[in-house]
Parts: sequence; structure tokens; C-alpha cells
Amino acid sequence: MDVFHSIDPETGSLILQLQIEDSKALSPPAKAKGKASKASSTTPSVDVPLALTEGGASDEEEELDDEVLEKLNALYICAADEDSDSHLEDENGDEDDSKALVPYHSTSSLSESPIRSTPTQHHLHHSLDAESSRWAASRIFKGPTNRHCTACRETFPISKLSRVPCTHEYCRDCLQDLFHASITDDTLFPPLCCRQPITPTTSIRIYLTAFLVQQYEAKKIEFDTPDRTYCSDPLCSSFIRTEFIVEEGGTCQLVLETARENEWQRCYNCHRLVELDTGCNHMTCTCHAQFCYKCGERWKTCRCAQWDEHRLYARAEIVVARQPAVQQHLQQAPEQRLARFAAVVQDLLDRHGCDHGSWRWVRGPHECEECRHDLPDYIFECRQCHIRACNRCRRNRL
Repeated sequence: MDVFHSIDPETGSLILQLQIEDSKALSPPAKAKGKASKASSTTPSVDVPLALTEGGASDEEEELDDEVLEKLNALYICAADEDSDSHLEDENGDEDDSKALVPYHSTSSLSESPIRSTPTQHHLHHSLDAESSRWAASRIFKGPTNRHCTACRETFPISKLSRVPCTHEYCRDCLQDLFHASITDDTLFPPLCCRQPITPTTSIRIYLTAFLVQQYEAKKIEFDTPDRTYCSDPLCSSFIRTEFIVEEGGTCQLVLETARENEWQRCYNCHRLVELDTGCNHMTCTCHAQFCYKCGERWKTCRCAQWDEHRLYARAEIVVARQPAVQQHLQQAPEQRLARFAAVVQDLLDRHGCDHGSWRWVRGPHECEECRHDLPDYIFECRQCHIRACNRCRRNRL
């Protein structure tokens, strides 16, 4: 894994320390003095901090290896999965004490390539790998050692998956692809999953290249700037940071005139031009500002209608046309079609502020209504507002 070879010793030590502190925080405290010694001698999550303590300050400059980091990550994921169980009351003595702390990880799924061993690394390997026969006999696996990547659905060992804040897990390639997409498309920035931001914290950063993290940090400054200014030279068009602007920037009047002719609206916060193709007048800009498409004012501060009638009826026609009877050209009584149309119109009025909490899988070739990509095999449809989206848009954009 090339990413670890670019980590300097100080950053590497910080990664180890933060992972260990997280694992230690997830471990329950001993309930009695007699049990404390047993837990500390058999539990990897307790032995790891001891290994660092014995290593001393000189260990900060030792080279990290991939296997140790992968095992620490696996330990972190497993400990998070068992966090709720680890805080239950213990009523069955020493045997239950050991079970409450057992993380599940498969050492056979980790890298078996030879590595250069140092004293601290040897202690870490011993702490993470060694187990007594009693420990092995009493170990209970509460879940599989292999899991699916949320994006590509391929199977990976848990040590090869990065867990994001919403608890979904991404493989290295898919996580890097998501971050790369976010810095080239600001509608995907910051990277999201289930509407929760994914920031390059220590546990995420080890799955990204150093160059990708640098690009993310640079783009964050650009995309977080409300009213951005770019170089007027079409061959350059580089973003200009606010501290380097000595005079007011220019605005293309021809673009603004085109916007007025086409009744486009402008975000009050970032001044981005927006064209509403379908949907209600409640707009949420990529800068997260919410406004009315009709008048441009902040949302819920005006008296404009929630829908324009022609857009509402056009959307209802699209949804009704998706019904199996219509798609198969089956004969429908006019009353049935009219009743279905009225039901869809009312449904759209009631659920305009949909949170897209439930999706269904639709077979066949379809177009994503968000990114406009053509999908050959299937698409997802929101059960509430009926929007159809690809897997990336439903998880990372909506």
C-alpha cells in the first residue's frame, strides 16, 4: 500500500496514537482488581497502549508497516461494532468479562508479506496475534470477517474497509474515487454519505494518497468561499483567493441578461445561477442556502406558491407514465388514469420536502435524474417523492 510509504514518522506516530486512544475509549473499565489483571493480559485492545508505553520516546521515529495499521483499523471497526455490548452489565464472572472485550478479526486476511521488525512492532504483532487456548475456545464471532463495500458491493476483509460517520464502509478505491469526484464536481463537495460529511480524519486519511488529501484541502478553500472569483482568461480560469483580490471583480452582464430572459434564479448566498427544470420552488443550493425559486428570497420568508402549476402537472405526468399498466400499453379507463394522476399530484404536494429515507430497486435501463447518467441495468427510486437516482447520487449527492 503506497500511501503508508509517504507518511512521515511524526504523522505515523499520530495515526497510531489516535487509533489506540479510540480503541481504549471503546473498551469497558475493569470492575474488580482481580479481573483487571486478567483483562489486561488477554485483551489486544488493552495490550496495544502498553506496547507503546514500553516502547518509549525513541519509538516515535521507527518505521510503520502496513500490517500493524491494518490490524489497528480492524480492531477499531470491531470495537465500534461491539461498543453497545461492551457496556452491558456483567453478571457471569470472568468468562463473561473476556467475551465482552473480544474483537473479531481474521489474521489470515491481513498481509503476509515479510516486513522488517522493530521492538515496538514485534510487541504490537505479539499483542494483536497471540492468544491462549482458553481465549481461542471462548472467542465468539458476532459478524463476518469479510464485508461488502457500500459503493461497489465487492467483498473485502474488514481491515481493507474504511468506516465513514454514517457507519457505511468503503474500500480504498471507492473512497478515493469519491474524494476525487468531490474535488472535480462541487455538487459532490464535501464528500457525503447519508447526508453526513466525510472529512479526512486520521482513520479516513490512511486510505487516501497524500496528493489527494492536498487537492482536497486546496479545493475546500475554494468551495467554501461564498462568492468566488476566477481569472477572466478562459485559458486560465483559476480560482483567486479573497486575500489576493485588491479591487472588485467583474461580472459578465451578458450572462445575467440571459438569466433574466430564461427566468433563471440566483442564489442569495453564493450568487450561483440556477435553472429549475422540474420540482417545486423550494431550492437548496450547493452552498446549502435555501431559497424560493420564484422570487429568490430566503425560503419561508415569502408568500410565493410552493409549486408552479405547469411544473407540478408535468412532474405528475412523468410519475404516472412509469406505472406498469402505462408502460405495457394496457387499456386504462379514463377515470382510473385521472384518479391516479390526482393522487400523484397530491402526493407531490404533501411530500415536497422529502428526506429520501426509503428507496426501491427498479430493473432495466434508466437515466439518473440528478447526474443524467444512463444506467443499463437498474436504478433506485425514492418511495416518497419518486425521484430516480443512481447509487452514487442517492448516497453522496441527495
